[in-house]
Amino acid sequence: MVQPGLDQMLHDPRILLQRVVLDAQTGERDQAEFHLDLMEQIAQRAASGANTPNALLAYVAPVAKYIFSALRQTEMGESSITTVLSSPVDIPFFSTFARIGASLSAAMEKDAEAASAQYTVLCSSNARMFMFTSLDRVLGLLAGTMGNLDNAVAHFENGRGYCRESGYLPELAWTCHDHAAVLLELGPRRDRSKATALLDECLSIASELGMSPLMAKAAAVQEVIGAGPGRSTSYPGGLSLREIEVLTHLAQGRTNREIARDLVLSERTVQRHISNIYTKINVRNRAEATTFALNQLPS
Repeated sequence: MVQPGLDQMLHDPRILLQRVVLDAQTGERDQAEFHLDLMEQIAQRAASGANTPNALLAYVAPVAKYIFSALRQTEMGESSITTVLSSPVDIPFFSTFARIGASLSAAMEKDAEAASAQYTVLCSSNARMFMFTSLDRVLGLLAGTMGNLDNAVAHFENGRGYCRESGYLPELAWTCHDHAAVLLELGPRRDRSKATALLDECLSIASELGMSPLMAKAAAVQEVIGAGPGRSTSYPGGLSLREIEVLTHLAQGRTNREIARDLVLSERTVQRHISNIYTKINVRNRAEATTFALNQLPS
């Protein structure tokens, strides 16, 4: 009785969508592409138009491609996006799936015109999260693709705040990465320190959750920052900028909760930073860390 039920799950695009996202986030490319193939077969057998199989494929194929940067099935999901968005019957739930997919595709292809078209529509949505994706992050990517740094930063900040408050760490990590990448591409040189702090937070979350593709992407952006002009700042003990900020607050006697509030982080993230700080500077407690800070950090 169990096996028939499990077999049937492989024909349910709602289940397959979740498998694709989980496979992609954890770096299981072959499994992700296998499940995408199944979703495409289901969509091809379904009636043409705005329906569940087409809408889900229109969403998840670009999500997986964005995570991996490329897929074996290079055009996967494109026909489903077109099918859903060109349907004479506009079903908002289905069209939002397709618009998120189209938005990610526009960002990957650096297509400012396509980005502008999706940005105008998605800005009118009151949703903050849609399935596994922050709409604020998507809007930030679209604004960045259009070259509008101020709007991009505002959307990313909104997305980070919402994901942090809701506890959705995977999307928080991606939002930090995308925010940093846009700052590096469009922002002034002084924004590099902000980008570095965002990548530190991204990597802290991604490493804890085993999000290997994101870890690789974040490390690549870090290398670009490190190779760029103006990146000459080094901190005592090999600490990152974010760790310096946490250590400074710790040395001022602030609790983890107070540090989290001041730096707009979760308490869990603050604790991870403190653990990393202790390891890097070879101390065992707050008192020793405070002594290090007083001796090594500028007043």
